[in-house]
Amino acid sequence: MAKWEAMIRRDFEAAYSFTSPSYRALYPLNVFKSKFGNKVAWRRIEVINMDFKGEDAAMVGINLYVGYHPPQSEQTLEMKTYIQEPWVRVDGQWWYVMKN
Repeated sequence: MAKWEAMIRRDFEAAYSFTSPSYRALYPLNVFKSKFGNKVAWRRIEVINMDFKGEDAAMVGINLYVGYHPPQSEQTLEMKTYIQEPWVRVDGQWWYVMKN
């Protein structure tokens, strides 16, 4: 998924471009960027499933592999977590529904 490829590169401008137009109308890029600190490094993703809710909505299940650097620690913890992301299709284009 191109959105996560951008997140892994920490290219927040590219990742922001996948958010829905309604989100971008309410929240500028700097607000989107402010949601992500330097404690987590996204490594890679695996798309596990896609649950379509009709033709214009889907929930995408992803295994997300991250490196987390806890405060006051010398080591980075490698972790995997499962997340679900809502996506909608508007005028033939799929958009990530960012929750604020």
